[in-house]
Amino acid sequence: MDQHKLRTLVFEKTGVKVDIDDPIFALVALNEAVLAEAVERHVERIDAASVALAARLGVADAGMPLVPPAPAPAATANAPS
Repeated sequence: MDQHKLRTLVFEKTGVKVDIDDPIFALVALNEAVLAEAVERHVERIDAASVALAARLGVADAGMPLVPPAPAPAATANAPS
């Protein structure tokens, strides 16, 4: 998030003026890095769980069956008409 927007948000909520050079922005940067890493790990776990669930249900990513359906039996030439 933009530091100017954060400064404004902090001031609007608390009445505290925060300078751009304030060390609090180091904490903001650290928080962003930790959050990005956590989100990445969770996305990987959700993706793996989604693939496992799709495999158990027998569907591919686009909702299509993993194994194409067997063709319908053709009428035999010797069948009575």
